[in-house]
Amino acid sequence: MKAKAQRTLLTLLRQQFETWPEDAVSADKWIDPEMANQLRQRVDRISPLIGRVRAFGELFVGMANGPFLLIMKADEPARFLEFADENPTHEVFITFESAASQPDQRESRYQTIVRPALQPEAYRLTFGLPKILEDQILLDENRGIRLAPGVKKRFLSEITVYRRAGERDVIYRLVYTPQRRHDPVPLSDGSADQPI
Repeated sequence: MKAKAQRTLLTLLRQQFETWPEDAVSADKWIDPEMANQLRQRVDRISPLIGRVRAFGELFVGMANGPFLLIMKADEPARFLEFADENPTHEVFITFESAASQPDQRESRYQTIVRPALQPEAYRLTFGLPKILEDQILLDENRGIRLAPGVKKRFLSEITVYRRAGERDVIYRLVYTPQRRHDPVPLSDGSADQPI
């Protein structure tokens, strides 16, 4: 019974997110009619979330050096893809900023920012760290964001980004490189991303 409910719920969610494969067996064959109405009510309750996810456009899934996935959002997905397609493996700077000004970052107090080291303005990816990792690596909140030594190298030294493009899988490797503390990343608006 539990397996039927899970299968039905996953099918309804895939229909909502429009991720059901066009050439697959009809989704209706995976939906248990007895459970469908009750489960549709659950899916309807999360429809505002589905709308917010759609508003993001494309999200990217990354795997870091740990037992977790990173869901990353590009400010401009096309710019990230253009740069990453030309440079499938490239070095990146990683910085952190308070998520207080980021209402979508409910689970994380800080937002992680990834930029290409050679062209910091080419793209910007952001993600929240899993709470357990955030608690381990971020120190003294009274003095601002401060990382335990070697944390970026240990947990974020390589982020592998997976993407499905048509019929092929694409993999990008983002390799962390440290910034010198006195060299902020210049941005076009005149501000600078301070290395942490």
